[in-house]
Amino acid sequence: MKNEGDLAGGSFSQRNARIEYGEQAGPYAAYLAGNYYASDGWRQFSPDTLRQLYAAAVALARS
Repeated sequence: MKNEGDLAGGSFSQRNARIEYGEQAGPYAAYLAGNYYASDGWRQFSPDTLRQLYAAAVALARS
């Protein structure tokens, strides 16, 4: 499964963090992803923030 993450930054104090994690055990699987973004903005009084979280758990069909 997929397991990774990264950090980034840039102009106007931009900050970004991302993580993904997935696991499978027998007929069960789970996935979790998160994203965080923040910026002070390119003009005064225009900060921006974004927080996202996604989670899923499934039972796989047997064939």
